[in-house]
Parts: sequence; structure tokens; C-alpha cells
Amino acid sequence: EICLTYHGSPQVRLDRKIIRNVLFNLLSNAIKYSEKNIDLLAETSDKQVILTVKDRGIGIPNEDQKSIFTHFFRASNAGAVQGTGLGLSIVKHYVALLAGTLTFESKEGIGTAFVITIPNHVNEGDMLPLNGTHKIYTDAAVDMGT
Repeated sequence: EICLTYHGSPQVRLDRKIIRNVLFNLLSNAIKYSEKNIDLLAETSDKQVILTVKDRGIGIPNEDQKSIFTHFFRASNAGAVQGTGLGLSIVKHYVALLAGTLTFESKEGIGTAFVITIPNHVNEGDMLPLNGTHKIYTDAAVDMGT
């Protein structure tokens, strides 16, 4: 189960395709490595959007944490779980394209939380608004509640 929590500004302007790919990668990893609930938290203001994906899964071993954004790197505890080791490096690249930051906290056997902070372009006309039902992205839209 994915639990969605939304706080903040009712209007967000982001690149939908990039956000879709970022969330797809982070949620896919959370689902693959956790059998328990996953939290997706969206906090918005006129200035920024903070997205947090938190799982209660296997976590990332301390010795592997420095390398998780490296192409083709897989954590030592990933075992037989399918993957290429590209997802997190792609996420990091996409977040950088959005002039954002990507941080994480992880404890082996407890879980992992990834936090993305990106500018909200709500006062600019270069991107399509995400309002009304507060959809984060279009193809598999998430209803952010009203």
C-alpha cells in the first residue's frame, strides 16, 4: 500500500515527464525492497516542492551508501531482486536537471527515505500548471486530494 500525504500550495508547476520518471524509479525501488507500506509525502509552497518517498524495507548498508548514485551500482544486500543499478543515478540526473537536490537516509533492516527538493515554477509560464486535483504527473496521475 502506498500512503499519500499532501500539504501546501494547491498549484504546482513542474516538468511532468521528469517528475513521473523520478517517482516511478523511487516508488518501484520502494516496492521491490519493502513488503510494508510506503509513504509518499508532497509538501508544496510557491517557492518549492518537496517530495519524500519512504519505505520500511531492507535499507541500504552503510558501506554502500556512498555509491548508490553510481551507474550500475547495486547494494550488497539487493540479492536476487531484479534491477540494473541505473535507477538512482537516473533519478539524481533528473533532479539536477530541475535544479533540485536529492538526499536520503537509510538504515539497514529499517528502511530508506529519499527527499527531493525542487523549485516550484508556479509564477512562471514555461510549464503546464498542475492544479485542480493536484496531479503530480499525467500518465498515471496521483490524486493529491482536495
